[in-house]
Amino acid sequence: PVVRALEDISFDMARGQVVGLVGESGSGKTTIGRSVLRLIEPTSGEIRFDGVDITKLSAGPLARQRRRMQY
Repeated sequence: PVVRALEDISFDMARGQVVGLVGESGSGKTTIGRSVLRLIEPTSGEIRFDGVDITKLSAGPLARQRRRMQY
């Protein structure tokens, strides 16, 4: 059987907003964080930052986007 860590996830964050993820063990908190940084690749969908789908970025542009995500 196929087990998905995340399915149908969508959220928006404003610049400077602090966000906390809370959930039970195994609910996908770490997977969300790793996915947003593209440390793991999604099997489908998009991960957008500032209007850019980061799933389509090569290493150089992805590194620049990651630096921007920190601020």
